[in-house]
Amino acid sequence: MGLHLYLILGIDLASSFAFWCSRMKFPRFAMFALVLSAVWFTAAAGFASQPTIPSNLQVVGTITGTGSIQPVTNDIVLVVRVANLNQTEGQGSVLANDGTFFIDLSKTSNSFNGTNLTLQLKKGNAIYQLNSNGTRFEFPYNGTFPFPSRISAALTVGVLVSGGSGGGGTGGGTGGGTGGIKNDTYDVDASGGFNQADIDAVTKFLGKTNFPAKYDVNKDGVVNTRDIIDMRKALIEGKRPTAPKNSTSNARTTTKSTSTTSGQ
Repeated sequence: MGLHLYLILGIDLASSFAFWCSRMKFPRFAMFALVLSAVWFTAAAGFASQPTIPSNLQVVGTITGTGSIQPVTNDIVLVVRVANLNQTEGQGSVLANDGTFFIDLSKTSNSFNGTNLTLQLKKGNAIYQLNSNGTRFEFPYNGTFPFPSRISAALTVGVLVSGGSGGGGTGGGTGGGTGGIKNDTYDVDASGGFNQADIDAVTKFLGKTNFPAKYDVNKDGVVNTRDIIDMRKALIEGKRPTAPKNSTSNARTTTKSTSTTSGQ
């Protein structure tokens, strides 16, 4: 029962007491009960009509791109829960091509304070994790009123979380498609080849506590961005063309042959 309901109940009791005192010829007690009833009524009205006070938090800073993934004006910056990366709690945007971004969050529940959040960059249908000092950027929500609290951060584009076909550096990789590279450890969907589809499958279990063991590809007991990074590196290295071992000697032979011909 809410506090204002208890106060309203108090009004009824005080009024009943005042009525009883007046019937029993106790005017002083009746007056005291009426005053008490008025106090209870005023307090109850105040508690019952009290508005919910919001809390506000701003997150500002810059995002540095990685490889071919560069932030541009009007890219979306998502605010998601660390405990559930599929649950969006708000969003902001990139304000300029230098990566400057701004997010303004407002929550009406005091219980939300302390919730751990992280940021992701959305470019088209691709969503990338945002990192700070090489690891996922995380922060607790601690909003204030009436003036917002503020967090400043210098972030970099990290791994591809969902959508898209990959990109450069730690934020990207190469696309998969059908087929793929022979790698039984990372071929989590048992398709016969390791490709982007396997990375997407592992991404769905990021941050979750219950997951099939095969999705913890580095066997450290958790599914996190480290698994994704390892898989992307393996995919990039596996698709990188290997130069023939005798390429250098062939080049030298060709140069020597050309010189001899010119001398003749």
